[in-house]
Amino acid sequence: MQYALIASLLSLVDSAHATCKVVPGSQQWPSTKEWASFNKSLGGVLLMPPPPGGVCHPGEPNYNEALCPTVATEWFTSWTFHEDNPISNAYNNWNNDSCIPDPSAPCSGSGYPIYVVNATTAEHVQKAVKFARKNNIRLNVKSSGHDFLGRSVAPNSLSIWLHYMQGIKLHDSFEPEGAKKDCNCIPDGINASAPAITFHAGDNHGAVYAAANTIGMAVPVAGAPTVCYGGYATGGGHSLTGARYGLAADQVLEMTVVTPDGKVVVANSCRNSDLFWALRGGGGATFGVVISTTMTLNPDLPMVEVIWGGVVSGNTSDHFFDAAAYAFTQYPDLLDAGWAGYGGVTLGNSTFPTQGSYFGVIWFGFGLTLDSLIPLLGPIEAYVNQTWPGEFTFGATVKNWTSYYEYWEQNPDTSTPIGIDIVVGSRLIDKTALSNPNLSDYMRNISGPLVTLSQILLGGPGVHSRPLSLNSVSPAWRTAYSHTTIGAGWYPFDTTMQQEQLAALTVHLNALNDLAPNPAAYVNEADPFEENYHEVFWGENYPRLLSIKRAIDPTDVFWCRACVGNEGWQEVNGQLCQV
Repeated sequence: MQYALIASLLSLVDSAHATCKVVPGSQQWPSTKEWASFNKSLGGVLLMPPPPGGVCHPGEPNYNEALCPTVATEWFTSWTFHEDNPISNAYNNWNNDSCIPDPSAPCSGSGYPIYVVNATTAEHVQKAVKFARKNNIRLNVKSSGHDFLGRSVAPNSLSIWLHYMQGIKLHDSFEPEGAKKDCNCIPDGINASAPAITFHAGDNHGAVYAAANTIGMAVPVAGAPTVCYGGYATGGGHSLTGARYGLAADQVLEMTVVTPDGKVVVANSCRNSDLFWALRGGGGATFGVVISTTMTLNPDLPMVEVIWGGVVSGNTSDHFFDAAAYAFTQYPDLLDAGWAGYGGVTLGNSTFPTQGSYFGVIWFGFGLTLDSLIPLLGPIEAYVNQTWPGEFTFGATVKNWTSYYEYWEQNPDTSTPIGIDIVVGSRLIDKTALSNPNLSDYMRNISGPLVTLSQILLGGPGVHSRPLSLNSVSPAWRTAYSHTTIGAGWYPFDTTMQQEQLAALTVHLNALNDLAPNPAAYVNEADPFEENYHEVFWGENYPRLLSIKRAIDPTDVFWCRACVGNEGWQEVNGQLCQV
């Protein structure tokens, strides 16, 4: 204990001498007069918002006893609540639980930005970047706050809020800026004469897809319509349409970006091509602020939805995991045929551990029919029934939709929890891993009653056909069939539960590593505490990403958790310091 105390004191001494971003109360923090002058230069759009949970806490400037119950409910149920607030983030742990809407809990603004630029123009973003760089202030970027890694909130920072930077334009076709005879500015796999759409940083998936739908076209989207494209596309952006059309990052034609030096630049395959490569998969909030994006559009085809699976017929089955694992090994054939889906294993109750246990997939076929699915599912059912006769019952329900938009608009994702403390881990699983003979043991050993093991089946020809050199998404995407996710949640201020949950997450990820020895993860749904996350998130692309980061942002104007180029800094008691 004595040695630990000495080490802790030495650490504090070291951090005191390190180069840090300035914080309120320090001598270098801009004066009230300087902030007022900055606000005037912005036209009065500088905000100093109180913590959103403050409505439940007497003494906070936004305290409102009558409003507290509404906020306490919306905190856990409304993505729109968090999106519409300039500093709110959907997951409390990234705010250090500093002000949840519970009157019995402590409340302060220590986990949130100090000032916010309510940016509606490129000039607003430019001035915010330049002011932060000049004054050595930590810079934060928020659009919707949908971020499992907490990159849209930062303590003691100046935040750029992009919520109201909006504007959508449809194009019959699109020629990227700077096109020349000797430079093909259209990324591989994109039809140069296809329609396209330009949207801004505050335009969410609901708005963009609604615009594309007016001409019968589709865009890649997440399950929730309130997600915005900045972090989604820069992290890769998976979608059910990916099996046919690819990741969101694969479909970007051009981006307009405010770089760390405060300049507005256009990035495409002909202009600022290194930056363009990095932004399509290298993660958001570290290379600059993407203020607009142009993306190709693809036909929104009629779609069939098939809810299929096998359930244990009796009280128990000794072969449930064997049957489920076998089904998993066959799923790549369906993705290769153009199908995509949400699959998993749901276990039964503690009295009969496999009673009611179910494995299956909600399959989606774009431009496909049920007739093309039956020959693929039939052999799975036949093998299971012949190998373990009488133990399983299979069934399916079928529904046809005029387009994916029709389905998506009527079935928004409400399964993702919000307003909680959580860390998510994930792995991209290829055919070799799904064929691992230990797959059933993995399922059996990692599972417990009432647990769902998810398999988000989003690979397929649209993703696999893109060249590795196209953009900076993990090369693992080009062979992955399944994106497997695991969540670790805990109650605020319960450090024991937090440690237990994070340890369980590590155990689960390590078990997946045994199936897939070269681990890879989807950047936007991954564990930021993995020791080798740079390699897990980007694989062989990381050295080039780091080189681009060092060239474009040598002084680290932009820094975020688990992002490219963040190695030289760490958070110390709410302050960002060099190490």
